[in-house]
Amino acid sequence: MKGKGVVVSLDGSRAKVKVTLDDECTGCLSKDHCHVSTISDREIVVINDYGAHVSDRVIFESDAGKVILSAVLIWILPLLSMFVGYVIASRFSSGFLPIGAALLFLAGSFLILKLIDNAVTGGKAFYPRISKIIDTQEACREQ
Repeated sequence: MKGKGVVVSLDGSRAKVKVTLDDECTGCLSKDHCHVSTISDREIVVINDYGAHVSDRVIFESDAGKVILSAVLIWILPLLSMFVGYVIASRFSSGFLPIGAALLFLAGSFLILKLIDNAVTGGKAFYPRISKIIDTQEACREQ
């Protein structure tokens, strides 16, 4: 998955890129039905191993497999852990305890995912990466 944008700030090896949805969603099959279609611009964090500077126009890429894996990890795993917490606690008690256990397991799953991400990859595994800096003349030709 590719996108284009302009670097608005730098923070170490990461850059914040302002992305227009027209550029970002060009190849998406669901762009007409997307709930963010009313937002004209947004900013995302990308890995800046390419050496881009503020106000550079860049192309960034994200691996589709990592996008799907991150969606599973962020949505499915916490829901499953919440369900497991509820089931385990409901075997021992009823009332508020199963609900509290479900919320505790949910919070714990997010904490564990964050710790694993930071420990294994330094927090860089699921971010898009800058793959090219577009020079001013090339950007004018594209528009």
